[in-house]
Amino acid sequence: ISGVEYSAVASRLCEGISMIPASVKDQLDCVLIDFAGVTVALLAHQVLSLQGFAEVDQTTPKLSSWLGLPEQEETTSSLLRALGANQALLTWQTPSDVELVSLPIESIYPLPSLLVQACRLPGIAALAWQEKRLIFLIDLSAQTQVA
Repeated sequence: ISGVEYSAVASRLCEGISMIPASVKDQLDCVLIDFAGVTVALLAHQVLSLQGFAEVDQTTPKLSSWLGLPEQEETTSSLLRALGANQALLTWQTPSDVELVSLPIESIYPLPSLLVQACRLPGIAALAWQEKRLIFLIDLSAQTQVA
């Protein structure tokens, strides 16, 4: 597949992910969060705020738990607020080490059919490859509540 054809395929993939602004042409802004070597990307336009707090609040659910990832011991964490389906407010604790990046469209790949069937990550929409790391792109637009 040529670079031009691939770019067109990648653009169509991005158009198929809910809530991605139509203005996205060359890159997709994402909030990267690393969970002990597993990197997930939330669509930046779905993230409302990220607020650090000094102590871990036990009443706020952890994003890692919602994703089904192993628990990590965090001494500090951040409070992430995002929009889900029907403008539902989603709130989670996340590790403090969060990164805003622009993923080139060419680095975003559709999910292989086997992964679609086997993966239990809620909201997984695509995969990305950047700086020698695999990134799971999560689309929160179908989520109405934090489980």
